[in-house]
Amino acid sequence: MYGRRASGEPLDGAVMEDIKREFSYTLSFLPWISEGMATYSNQEEVDRHFMYGIVNGNALEAERQYMQRFPRKHVLDRKMFERLHRCLSETGSFVMGVAGVCKSHKL
Repeated sequence: MYGRRASGEPLDGAVMEDIKREFSYTLSFLPWISEGMATYSNQEEVDRHFMYGIVNGNALEAERQYMQRFPRKHVLDRKMFERLHRCLSETGSFVMGVAGVCKSHKL
């Protein structure tokens, strides 16, 4: 229930203000996070997939090799290499949705 404790008692004003302030601070990051998810070019995705292939599907080594070869580019998570390969294999596309779920696109 919004604005109530588990026991059913209403929250006092100070507690509610703290919750609102904390939540609004977190919300300020959402546009930045969602923009960051869509900023990779096809060439960057190809480079990542190429690194994953060079090291025979070892995500940890792919991350290391990618960072060594492209020091100015940031790798968010080594699991990204696995998700990228899975999406390309399953759908023929690099396109991933929320939480790394592959989006199928008709080619």
